[in-house]
Amino acid sequence: MIAVPYETAAAREFPDNRRTTCRNSRRLLVTHCESVSGTNFEGTPMTKYRKHLPQLADKLFVTDGGLETVLVFQQQIELPEFAAIDLLQRKEGCQIINDYMKPYVQISKENGLGLVMETATWRASPDWGPKVGFPDEATLAKANRQAVMIVDQMRQNSETTSTPIVVSGTIGPRGEGYDPGQIMSVAEASNYHGWQAAILADSHADLISAITMTNTSEAIGVTNAAKSYGMEVVISFTVETDGRLPTVQSIEDAVAEVDDKSGSYPVYYMINCAHPTHFADKLAAAGSWVERIKGIRANASTCSHEELDNSEVLDEGNPAELGRQIAEIRLALPHINIVGGCCGTDHRHIGEIAKSCSALAASEVGGLLNERDTRGYTNKCTPVCGETPQNISGSVYSKTREQDTSMKRALLALAGAFLFAGSALAGPQYVDKSGFAISGYDAVAYFSLKQGAVGSAQPKAVPGKKSITADYNGAKWAFSTEANRDKFLADPAKYAPQYDGHCAYGASIGNNNKGGKVPGNPHLWRIVDGKLYVNITKAVVGFWNKSIPKHITRADRNWTKIGKKSASTRAIPSFSTKAAPL
Repeated sequence: MIAVPYETAAAREFPDNRRTTCRNSRRLLVTHCESVSGTNFEGTPMTKYRKHLPQLADKLFVTDGGLETVLVFQQQIELPEFAAIDLLQRKEGCQIINDYMKPYVQISKENGLGLVMETATWRASPDWGPKVGFPDEATLAKANRQAVMIVDQMRQNSETTSTPIVVSGTIGPRGEGYDPGQIMSVAEASNYHGWQAAILADSHADLISAITMTNTSEAIGVTNAAKSYGMEVVISFTVETDGRLPTVQSIEDAVAEVDDKSGSYPVYYMINCAHPTHFADKLAAAGSWVERIKGIRANASTCSHEELDNSEVLDEGNPAELGRQIAEIRLALPHINIVGGCCGTDHRHIGEIAKSCSALAASEVGGLLNERDTRGYTNKCTPVCGETPQNISGSVYSKTREQDTSMKRALLALAGAFLFAGSALAGPQYVDKSGFAISGYDAVAYFSLKQGAVGSAQPKAVPGKKSITADYNGAKWAFSTEANRDKFLADPAKYAPQYDGHCAYGASIGNNNKGGKVPGNPHLWRIVDGKLYVNITKAVVGFWNKSIPKHITRADRNWTKIGKKSASTRAIPSFSTKAAPL
């Protein structure tokens, strides 16, 4: 990534001295909602959980849904720049936010869950202020503080012993939430976000949550800003349909980079503004970095960010299905205990998530935690809810042994549940007259072949042997060696071809009369980002090669609709089934 310096828009629009504004913001009374009480504007803010965040224990917490999409699409409230902070320039703004929060409080109480409630400050930083209509930084600072007060008042009125409510001060990206645009240096990001971090640190917020981070430089800058004001911080990355950040960096590498550059300061990480089908396979891949992911705020829709941006209607998805998908993630990765929604979600989705996750037997989740031996807390916080911390090591979760067999099975089940977005586990496997998946060729052997450049011929697939087989996804698979068979059985989702062995290009053009489920030729293969794809003919390969990432994205989306349909019964054109298995 190349850091491109920003010219500070706030410096042009807001001439006020920032440090003076932040220092004096406690004494600036809000214009509306004077009824908000329980505040202490003298001395240290009365925060409740800043030094002992309850979500660091095992208790399940939910969040709210997509605040802005609910207001704009469901309530028909106009928000300039999609910024909910604008509500605090309106007389009725506090009531709108209070009414929005009520269903989530009720859901939490009904299910005996905790609640992490974000403030309406995602676009309340200096560059966004003038665009939203704030005349100066002092007024914007008041709105930030007021947004915290509203959530804190809700907590005072609604919190119970079984439903702790955490006030999360939200910081959003300087630019667009889907596009990294001009990437700031770490120093620039720290300086820019320090303005808002100072205000949140001087409020009743329990922590800072940096939501929809698109790049690591900005995430590190926010982290440093929060650290400079003594605030715990959560970094929540957004990912595209391929499970990568908009900068194309993997989640694993992004977490590692932020931890490396900040001394592992973020108390945990989250993923937000993406559907589970976009990233579940990345979580299923496991690794120590997954232990740092404690939260998910999922989109309702499987659409890409670009498609959502260009849509004039709200894709609400399927609340019940989303609830099951999040529950399956929690079953396989029980340390992920903060779950909720983002764009397109509302109280219906959060209700289904709460219901599905609560329905998981305590023995299932607890058993997996014990098997993985990963119950622990960061050493910066005091354990709560009567828990005794184990395996404390530095400021990140530690694993003291390799994941055992039962956890691997759970992770494989997780991959199976979600890889219908471009995976071999989506539905019925394609099997031709050979009676074998991939026409009897060795799925693992592809990953040892030297792949040709796009547009050039690939090496021929390696035939399997009838004497070395395994059953998977309702089909029989043949392998050239016992070692390859063992690798496959250890992680079949890693090696099985995408779309159940059907043509990748056919999946990308979906349900029209020339696409959908058509067979894949095992010799017309390509590995992309560690996944095996096959196509039906050389001509089709030519079409696919013109824009492989675009076709994969489209196929992944289409597969959620056609993946469960019957496998193709067509023969592969100009292909003999007699060459394999041997």
